[in-house]
Amino acid sequence: MTNQERFIDIYRTEIHRDGADKLLEWLTGPGSDFFTAPASTRYHNAWEGACAPIRSTSTTA
Repeated sequence: MTNQERFIDIYRTEIHRDGADKLLEWLTGPGSDFFTAPASTRYHNAWEGACAPIRSTSTTA
């Protein structure tokens, strides 16, 4: 399972508020680079895919 697939699975399982489906549609749409863009261009998480990394839920991981 890719990080994108994991993100979508978690999103659909955990987020149930109004408009969540539209946000997910936008995040996964052709105009979005959410799954490939770095979180920053120079500072923290400046690597491809850093906006949506799937890691351990532990704060020490």
